[in-house]
Amino acid sequence: MKQIKALSQTTFAYQCIRDDILSCKLAPGSKLKINELCEKYTASLGAVREALSRLTSEELIISEAQKGFRVSPISTKDLQDLANTRIHIESLCIEHAIKKGDLSWEANIIASLHRLNHLPERQVNAPELTDSFWEEAHSAFHYALIASCDSYWLHHIRKTLNVQNERYRRLSAVFDQHDRDLKQEHQNIANAVIERDIEMAQQHIKDHISTTTKIVLTNFDVSVAEL
Repeated sequence: MKQIKALSQTTFAYQCIRDDILSCKLAPGSKLKINELCEKYTASLGAVREALSRLTSEELIISEAQKGFRVSPISTKDLQDLANTRIHIESLCIEHAIKKGDLSWEANIIASLHRLNHLPERQVNAPELTDSFWEEAHSAFHYALIASCDSYWLHHIRKTLNVQNERYRRLSAVFDQHDRDLKQEHQNIANAVIERDIEMAQQHIKDHISTTTKIVLTNFDVSVAEL
């Protein structure tokens, strides 16, 4: 029983710290004081240490000898490298998915896009932030696009890249995007994928990632200063 309780406490601490890193509530580059984390998340010292160890393996936290832990920093160079790599991996996933996908795969894309389009993107009381249900639906839609890809390593690499990208994507959400039609971007990708047009689908994915990247790069100094 004690082991189960400790495990659940570790999982809870891990999820809370991870969410706060991805949402930038824990600012990139900031030092993490274990005692403060224990108090904040009402978790034991062992649970927090284990959570930090897991997050270090995900490269969301850096462990420095004699200095403790800090949140992994962000930079324009890292973002550009990350975006370019994501474009390559997403393009490969799309290609594999289109070649392997069946009717059920197509139906799931349509269903996930329908759900995404009918959820409010912004929080009612904080319109500068995206809604958590929309975030979940957005992730589900993008996964649906490549769900039929049968390469374990492509999925694994994609998941790792998406975790690293999440902080940058959420930063882009706080800026005025009235000139951006996200629904149309998603529709364009879905249409090309379902029509089995690999080249067009890859181009739309590239444009989609590049647009988000450009928004963050344009406002990077402002966004970091506000953290």
